[in-house]
Amino acid sequence: MISEGHGSLNQVSVVIMTRDEAHNIEACLKSLSEFSEIIVVDNGSRDNTCEIVNTFRNAKLILSEWKGYGGTRQVGVDAASNDWILWFDADERMTPELAEEIQNGLMNAAESSLFSIPRRNYFLGRAIRGCGWSPDYVRRIFNRKYSRFDNKTVHEGIVSNGPVISSVLTQPITHYSYTSLKQFFEKNSRYALLAGQERRRIGRRVWPVELFVRPVWEFFRCYVLKQGFIDGLRGLVICFGSAIYVFSRDAHCLLEQDEQ
Repeated sequence: MISEGHGSLNQVSVVIMTRDEAHNIEACLKSLSEFSEIIVVDNGSRDNTCEIVNTFRNAKLILSEWKGYGGTRQVGVDAASNDWILWFDADERMTPELAEEIQNGLMNAAESSLFSIPRRNYFLGRAIRGCGWSPDYVRRIFNRKYSRFDNKTVHEGIVSNGPVISSVLTQPITHYSYTSLKQFFEKNSRYALLAGQERRRIGRRVWPVELFVRPVWEFFRCYVLKQGFIDGLRGLVICFGSAIYVFSRDAHCLLEQDEQ
């Protein structure tokens, strides 16, 4: 149950960014039922994501143009009623145990606290133990008076305007990352393109030899050093996908700089 006063989940606004998440958003919002305010920022869904969001009393829908991952999430942060922000994805699920730990953690938290939460990542229906996917700690709760999202197009992060107190929670977010190979490779390709463009934007140069060296190293790092082999065929697919991502990202960056 939600407690009132200091440490209450009523003091936290959840921010979710969506596009064509009708297959995920209902279960996600149901798992967040203990939070009184959920800001859903949608950037052009063509399915019935928005209609589903509007059926939840504690959810507020905002339609926004695409501003990159960090910029689009920040739209939700700016619209929130609370200073404490929990950012979430539609393919993630809150657990009662994590909600309770968040509530307890906020009871004695300084305003400048920033909380990291582990994720239990699933791939094609099975929890992944290796590949660098476990443990997978992500910064998820912050006070907007001290922190905000950066302006990166992809792989957004949280930046602070001064010293913050970092805390780590123990209960995980359940993350159903990919439910099909088609989804995995399509998202991999989209992220690689955005990451390559981001690298060019910040002036990062890529040399042709890196198109060979970096993907090989990424596969070795993921499959051997991060023990992707313990996840069997799924681990092999994930690690090859990581290598393909690195190759595609750097190829996009290299071809753009070659045209200039």
